[in-house]
Amino acid sequence: MTFGERIKEYRKNRGFTQSELAERLGISEQSVSKWETGITMPDVSILVPLSSLLGVSVDSFLGVKNNCDDELTAAYNELRERW
Repeated sequence: MTFGERIKEYRKNRGFTQSELAERLGISEQSVSKWETGITMPDVSILVPLSSLLGVSVDSFLGVKNNCDDELTAAYNELRERW
């Protein structure tokens, strides 16, 4: 999934239109559209407010997978199978 696709998915999950998201961030609707289509990327300074509005961590928003979570899940599943 591309960065723009994640923006669009998270935006829709929160029930925002492009216009509503843009208004809350103090930017133009065209900026949001360009992000979602991959024409441009948001400025680094807007990542924290954007991720906060969309209800996700910056890591999730950027598509960073946390290997620690995978390791904990694997360990839990292994212990569960032993019981």
